[in-house]
Amino acid sequence: MLRIILAIFAGYIAMAVLVIVATAVAAKRMLHAPDVRTAMKLTPTPAYLVVNLTCSALAAIVGGFVSAAVAEGSAFTAIRGLAAVMAIMGIISAVGSKGSPRPKWYAPVLMILGIAGVLGGGYLQAASE
Repeated sequence: MLRIILAIFAGYIAMAVLVIVATAVAAKRMLHAPDVRTAMKLTPTPAYLVVNLTCSALAAIVGGFVSAAVAEGSAFTAIRGLAAVMAIMGIISAVGSKGSPRPKWYAPVLMILGIAGVLGGGYLQAASE
């Protein structure tokens, strides 16, 4: 059980680091924002949204892969756990995004991509064992 929790945590951290770095780079280059906090207040361009969603999906794939690798024999349990965390975070994000400059469709799409990416990356790693 502890290994599964560690695997979920490791996958989440891997995703978070990648998303933070990618968001910072994209915000600086595409929105000309000095930092991520400022970028979150700006109205994103369609190109920025595409890049952000793509990077987030790729990070979710990596997170699922990492989670499955750390979980070893319990890979499927760990990636389903990480997918559940993504669903919960997605719901919280959607509810908390009222007044955000992002389009209404953004949070649900991000959640779907996150869950699909985690499952895909996790199954990819588990299948390679």
